[in-house]
Amino acid sequence: MPEASFRLFALVFMPGSRRLIQRRNISCRPQNQSRVFESNVTTVRTAIGADPSTHGASKPLSSIPKLAKEIATMTSTNLWRRAIGPVALATSFLLPVAVAQAAPAEHHADAAYFPAPVYVSLQKSGTIEKFPDQTVYPGFPGAHYLALSPDGKTLVVSGFKTGQVYIADAKTGKKRATLSIGKVVQGVKIDPQGNYALAVNASGGRVAVIDLAHAKVVQSIAVGHKPHNVRFSRDGRLAYVTVQGDDDLAVIDMATLKKVESIPVTGLDGPHNLDLSADGRRLWIRSHPAKATDTGHVAMMNLAQEKVVNSLAVGPFHGGVDLEPTGAYVLATDIGGHTVDVMDRNALTVITRITVGDGPHGVRMSDDGHWAYVTATRGNELDVIDMRNLKLVDRIETKGKFPFWLALDGNR
Repeated sequence: MPEASFRLFALVFMPGSRRLIQRRNISCRPQNQSRVFESNVTTVRTAIGADPSTHGASKPLSSIPKLAKEIATMTSTNLWRRAIGPVALATSFLLPVAVAQAAPAEHHADAAYFPAPVYVSLQKSGTIEKFPDQTVYPGFPGAHYLALSPDGKTLVVSGFKTGQVYIADAKTGKKRATLSIGKVVQGVKIDPQGNYALAVNASGGRVAVIDLAHAKVVQSIAVGHKPHNVRFSRDGRLAYVTVQGDDDLAVIDMATLKKVESIPVTGLDGPHNLDLSADGRRLWIRSHPAKATDTGHVAMMNLAQEKVVNSLAVGPFHGGVDLEPTGAYVLATDIGGHTVDVMDRNALTVITRITVGDGPHGVRMSDDGHWAYVTATRGNELDVIDMRNLKLVDRIETKGKFPFWLALDGNR
């Protein structure tokens, strides 16, 4: 077999053979053809999910047909006829059989990773996907943020640029109501008692108060320029709203349904998503910097003092933030990258960074603190992290595009 043909065969069909090839000191000449050859090898390996740049995660079966297109492109080069052609010809009758034999069964979510149902909004598909059975609920255009009621029976979903909020049965996905509250809707949250939902009308600078029992808007509260998301105090008496345009927090009294205070978020570029500590004393706030390449930050605010006491650099652009319900970890995602930063909320330090799918945004931990779930928007997958060893244990392809946010029982 010609040396160049052996090289391609080994790289594509024998992933562990790179050292063998190096020992044989195989090369393709001239120099410019060598670079083209290497590029083609990488293309083929990437198409079949063998590219090491994918961080060791195999690509789904849907990626395999791309191999035919890539090979068709390569056949137009002289290098194909000289180096790759002989291998392709010799193995063309074997390749379909090899792929069929090696193809794993369709990958489904492992129920062991899901002690409670997890609901994921698929923004570009306008659907909600329920894990672990991966049931898809259609009919939610622009599905963006979502929240689950304390009894696990009701979902509230924001429709982003549709200006709508959807109320649905969490068990069946059937919509109970569609409410129009503005041009752009961002965060939604349900109070601990399950009586009201708050929906952020970002375009109007207001928060809509929704009576869930009657599925109607009962109040609209002005909070500031470009509000984004909301978090209730543990007793439900107060609601905290991040206001990106004003770099502050708006505080709403749920008894009077009025804004009672604004708290500056000093030193943070665009307060974005937020979470509250179990004791209700500290808010953790993720930033939304202006550029996708800008470093993001997570600020910790002491609510009694009403001031930021620490700020930690995390991954690029904006993302989500979540506190471990029973432990010491805080997680932050970076939609501009592909990592999750793990912080120690007692030491106020970043302790590690976990590589996940491309464009992670939503992040939530299971109520027992064992599992963390991350929505990879550009990767179209739900990633699962074992919080006991801080390792990525599964990457599950979603049945729709742009998984943005998630909600689950316990840590809603």
